[in-house]
Amino acid sequence: MLDIKSLSYFIAVAEDLHFSRAADRLHVAQSALSARIRQLEDRLDAPLFTRGKRAAVRLTEAGELFLVEARRTVQAAEQAENVGRRAGQGAIGHVAIGYVASAIFSGLLPELLRRFRAEHPDVEVRLTEMETPRQLAMIEDGLLDIGLVRARHDPPAGVLLTVLRRERMHVLLPAGHRLAASARVALADLSGETLISPHFDALSGFGGMLAGLARRDDFTPGPIRPVRDFLTVVGLVGGGYGVALVPDAVRRLAGDDVVLRPLDGADDLEAALSIAHAERPRGPTVAAFLKGVQAL
Repeated sequence: MLDIKSLSYFIAVAEDLHFSRAADRLHVAQSALSARIRQLEDRLDAPLFTRGKRAAVRLTEAGELFLVEARRTVQAAEQAENVGRRAGQGAIGHVAIGYVASAIFSGLLPELLRRFRAEHPDVEVRLTEMETPRQLAMIEDGLLDIGLVRARHDPPAGVLLTVLRRERMHVLLPAGHRLAASARVALADLSGETLISPHFDALSGFGGMLAGLARRDDFTPGPIRPVRDFLTVVGLVGGGYGVALVPDAVRRLAGDDVVLRPLDGADDLEAALSIAHAERPRGPTVAAFLKGVQAL
């Protein structure tokens, strides 16, 4: 197989049509350059140049045809080297990110993407909205690079979670609710109310938070209606099907049919958004994204 150096030497002589000048440009001895061209001609079993003591160096017909392909091959090799180097630096490639919907309306995901794009504009970002349990399972299975999830105390083995944002909890009420005119709402005032909450089991996320509320002396929970996401929560509360404990960012989704009020008597309640990823980042682009997150 022909090597790139031999092709580069041939191109230099073909462009200068002068062995001495080409050797100077390549910073090699003329004898070494001549020997390399002879080896190339032997390999191809065809003369590439006409030579004479007094006649100028010229390309043969084989040399002219070979020059086109030699240039193309060298350019392709340089492109391949550049791609490989940039990929190794995390400057190109892709990163697959999962997210819960609240990562968008809280502003967290847009902020992370703006920072990452500013430093790595040529990296493709593939976004998929999905619930927290599915994100964690896909990261564990190597099908997802990064997840923006609700905080969990029991991530799968090999999956790391880091809290990026914490929000105080508020009460979301139907606009016509008996407590809608209150400036603040105490947790005890919600006793017996139907609570609408996005969660998938009773032990983690918002399900775990509601389970903890049930053990308080000053609060008697009513029925709990689990749903998939906060958009559904806002819709059901607006329709009068119950009330909800939500992070402050939900105010960006609130319309005229709901009101958001600060929650009194529950200072320990908070909603946390976390970033999840494999303990060993899969590839330079993922490592570059995580490095940017550390700068927050």
